[in-house]
Amino acid sequence: MLGSTRGSTDSLCANQNEPRYRRHLAGRWRAAYVIAAMLSLYFNVFVLIVQLFLKIPALHALAPTQTGPAFKFSQLAVLVLFIALTILAILRFRIAQPDLSPMPLQVA
Repeated sequence: MLGSTRGSTDSLCANQNEPRYRRHLAGRWRAAYVIAAMLSLYFNVFVLIVQLFLKIPALHALAPTQTGPAFKFSQLAVLVLFIALTILAILRFRIAQPDLSPMPLQVA
């Protein structure tokens, strides 16, 4: 992993602690947590794609300097996918409520 990306990913992971532990994912903190988590994952996938284009000969031939259309299209496709998944995650993320119903008695 590139050093610059690792630093930004580490700071995003640290920012995930505030909404999760101190604010208990209440209100808008839930969306902040999801955005920080997805952004952190996106940066890791971004670096993965860069590494794939550098290390795999077939991909390196398509975009040797990471400026070719294949590289740009793959990064754009991943960006669009992550934006859609982030929106979906924000809309569907719910905290599971504990089941407080009494347990049935078992008669032997």
